[in-house]
Parts: sequence; structure tokens; C-alpha cells
Amino acid sequence: MNIIPLPNNYKQRFGVFSINENSKINYSKEFILSTTALTSFIKSKTKLTILQSENSNINFLLNIELPSEGYILDINENELNIHARSDRGAFYAVQSLKQLFYFSDNQFCVNCIYIEDYPRFPYRGFMLDIARNFFNKEVVFKIIDMLALQKFNYLHLHLSDDQGFRLQIDKYPLLTEIGANYKGFYTREDIKDIVRYAQDNFIEVIPEIDLPGHTSAIIASYPNLSCNNEKIEVEKKYGIIRRAICVSKNDTYEFVENILYEIMELFPSKYIHIGVDEVSTKNWKKCSSCRALLKQENLKSYKDLARLFANNIASFLRENSKIPIAWNDLINYSSNYNIILQHWKPFTNKKSIKEINEGRKAIISNFFYYYLDYPYSMTPLKKTYNFNPISKGVTKKDNIIGIETPVWTEYI
Repeated sequence: MNIIPLPNNYKQRFGVFSINENSKINYSKEFILSTTALTSFIKSKTKLTILQSENSNINFLLNIELPSEGYILDINENELNIHARSDRGAFYAVQSLKQLFYFSDNQFCVNCIYIEDYPRFPYRGFMLDIARNFFNKEVVFKIIDMLALQKFNYLHLHLSDDQGFRLQIDKYPLLTEIGANYKGFYTREDIKDIVRYAQDNFIEVIPEIDLPGHTSAIIASYPNLSCNNEKIEVEKKYGIIRRAICVSKNDTYEFVENILYEIMELFPSKYIHIGVDEVSTKNWKKCSSCRALLKQENLKSYKDLARLFANNIASFLRENSKIPIAWNDLINYSSNYNIILQHWKPFTNKKSIKEINEGRKAIISNFFYYYLDYPYSMTPLKKTYNFNPISKGVTKKDNIIGIETPVWTEYI
């Protein structure tokens, strides 16, 4: 069964269904994108234009009893029928067909089969690190094509880090004039094109601005956001940089909120990722303003300042009808449960499980299994394929909304 991911239920049949110049297609307005995906694929491979007709042998059929992302693919020698509740479900049926089609005797063929399929998780994500190495939008389009083929529905763009800020922000032009250094950035029009292309493939694009650590490119652009007005260059080396924006300045919150307003305008996604990973408190300990804030808020440690910052930004996003996500370093800071946990550290499993069972929503990105930039010798396909993202001990399984596979680009 040559489909990835493997469908839930399938039954091979005898015979072959062929597409040729006599083939016709029938669909209703509910299936515009999925029909376009199928007819465009056929035309790209065969030069055939499949016309619409009520007397057809290729049919898109509405079935309201199926799950929202589910489909039935019912193929015999005379008909190819796609049953779905939504255009999205039908689109996933088309992606399965793309993997099943083959040429024989100058015809476009598919072996007869019956498939029932729906996803295990509502969130199926892929993350691309744009900050360390920049990829133009045409590369992102190709990645979206590959994600759609394997039924991913979220593309998470890591747009900022110590080594670069990759998104045009009108209010703060130095973020790209200085922060993007020599590698490039996305204009507002680029983002609109990426979002539109993703939407046509039923993929939601999630932006990430990594805060309050991993912010050397931001500080290089606007030194007033550091604790001591530090004048630095955009970071050239990789690894964890012990630097963070000042979380005790009103200017910092104004800056972050203004950026997020522009991001919310550009990205219709219900999710926004705020990072909060590998935060160094080194500069905060030397900052009189940060020390005063620690005392004022009656906090026990400087890590609690990261928690305070994250909670404030999360509240701002929630007030603007957005759902915040952060890497699971956050659990070390006892943040509120308004923030979705993206679990990447295997050795913090117990903490993550505790929070999931207590009510926190989570995305699983365990790096020993899901980081695609790791060498094959460390993470072979079999290891990834057989990994169960729901760990033993998780009692509130519905709080795990899905999985995500990141590609970090320090070395790629």
C-alpha cells in the first residue's frame, strides 16, 4: 500500500481504472479546490483536460457522516468516487490518488481499491527555520506541495532568531535593514503569497517571533530593547547565545505588541508562536530595572521574569483572539495554561505529562524522533515511524492536539 501516511482502512480490489480522453468529472461547489487539484494534476501529467458532466466516471460526492477531514476513496473498473464531508477531506483523497496513479499503455491508471481514512490528530505540523538560513518563497511553495501530499495542515515559520530577522515590519524597518543581514527577508507581499498558496493546499501558516531570548538580531537593530542599550551586530555563530531583550522596559512591550499587530494583519492563523526557549537571564541579573521588577512582583527567580513576560504576551494575544504557542522550556517557568506547550525536550517528559494531565494543550515535537535536521544515523525512519507521541502516563489524551516536525537550519 504505497500511500504515506498509511490510511486507516483499505481493501485492494481486482482491476484497473483508467483515465483517458473519454473521462468526465462531476462535482458540486463544495469541492472546488479538491477538484482543481485533481484536474490540474491529471493535466500536468497527461495534457488531458477533464470536462465536467453529470454522466461522469469521476465523482466527488458529499457525505456529511464522515469526519471533517476524512474521506472514502471507492474505485472500481468503471468509476472513481471520492466521498467527503468537506473540500479538505476530498483534497486529502486527491493526495492519496497522486501517490497511487501510474502510467500503463499510454493511459493514466490506478488499481481498484476501497479506502476509508481520517487523521489521528487535528494538528499535523512542519516547522522551517528561516532565521538561520533564508529560503525564498518559491522554495516554500515546493515545501507546501510536499506537505500537502502527505496531509500536513500546518506550516510553522521560525522567522526570527539571533542570526536573523526575516519579516518586513513597517513600523520597525531596521529589523530587516540590519536584522536580516545579508541573507534576505520576506516582504509583506511575499507573506501574502505564501499564505494564499498554503490556503489553496489546506495548510495554515503559523508565524513565530522568538522571544525574549534568541533576540540578538532584534537588539542589533534596536539596542534600546536590551537591558543596557547594548550595541551589537547580528550574531554570526550558532549555539545558545546568552542574551535576551529587557523584560522590565515598557518600550519592550510596546515594541512586541506593535510587531504582533502587523503579524496578525498578515497571518490569518489562529495560532502565533512566541518561542520562550533557551532564555538566558544573565543580563537581567545585572539590570537594576529587572531586579526592581523581580522584587515588585515578589518573584523567586529571574526565570520567573520569563514566565511573567510570556504570560503578559499570551494575554495580549488571547485578547486579540489568537492562541499562543511556546516551546516547552516554558514549563520551567510555571506559566499559565493559556499557552499551548510545544514539547521538544525528552528529558522533561514528566513535567510535560503533568501539565497535559492538568489541562494544558500540547504539540509533540520530541527531538530524538521528529527533528529532520538530525543525521539519519541518529534518527532513522523506522525510529520516527514507530514513535508514539502519546507517552505512557498521559491520561488526558485529547490535550495532545498533534505533532510537529521541525527543520532547524544552522547546518542544512
